[in-house]
Amino acid sequence: MPTAVVTGTDHGLGRAFVDELVGRGFRVFAGSHGRVEGDATPREISAAVTELALDVTDPVLVQRLARTVEEQAGSLDLLVNNAAVNPDKGVPLEELDFDVVKHVLDVNALGPLRMTQALVPLLERGAQKTIVNVSSEAGSVATCGRSSWFGYCMSKAALNVQTRILENYLVSRGFSVFCVHPGWLKTPMADFEGPVPPEESAASIARLALDEPRRRSDASGFPVYDGTVHPW
Repeated sequence: MPTAVVTGTDHGLGRAFVDELVGRGFRVFAGSHGRVEGDATPREISAAVTELALDVTDPVLVQRLARTVEEQAGSLDLLVNNAAVNPDKGVPLEELDFDVVKHVLDVNALGPLRMTQALVPLLERGAQKTIVNVSSEAGSVATCGRSSWFGYCMSKAALNVQTRILENYLVSRGFSVFCVHPGWLKTPMADFEGPVPPEESAASIARLALDEPRRRSDASGFPVYDGTVHPW
C-alpha cells in the first residue's frame, strides 16, 4: 500500500486530500494542528488514516511525525505540504504586526522545508518519491496586484523558490517536486467565497502528482490545479 503524509488536514483542502488519497488506495498520515493542544497520541481514524498532532513550526512535532511514519510504514511515497495560514490579509503597511508576519513566513515557507527535511529519508525508500507544495497565485511576482497580504504573498513566493531549489537538489535521486496553485477555494481561508470546491482541487492535484508524467518546473511558471500554468 502506498503511503502519504498530508499537513493541514483539519478542514478544507487538507481534509479533501486525505479523502482523495484514501480513495486511491493510500495509507495517509494526516497532520492535524487541532490536535496539538490536546492528546498528541496518534489516532487511528480508520484502517487507512492515522491522525497526528502537527504544528509545522515545531521541530519536535515534525520529528515525532517522521518517527511515527517510519515505525508504522517504513517508507513514504507522497508528501503534500498543505498547511498554511493567512491572518494578515488586508492589513495595511502602517498597521503590520511583524510578529504575525514572521509567523506566517514560519508556517507557510519554513514549515514545508522542515517537513521535507524530516521526511526525505523515508521518501527515498518509497516508490513514488513525490513532494507537492501547495502554493498560490499570491506568490507570483509576475502577476502581483495586491497592496497588502504582505506575509502571505511573501511566504508563497518563498515557497515557490524553495520548490525550485529542492527540485534541483532531489531530481537526480528520482524525486518529483513541484508547487501548485490550488485555485480560489471554497474554504475557511477564503471565507468560503471561492468557486472551487476543495474536493475538485484535491482530485485534480492528485492527478497531476500521480497519474501524469513526472513533473518538472520550467521557466514559464508553476502548475494550476486545472492543468494550466501560472507565471512565476
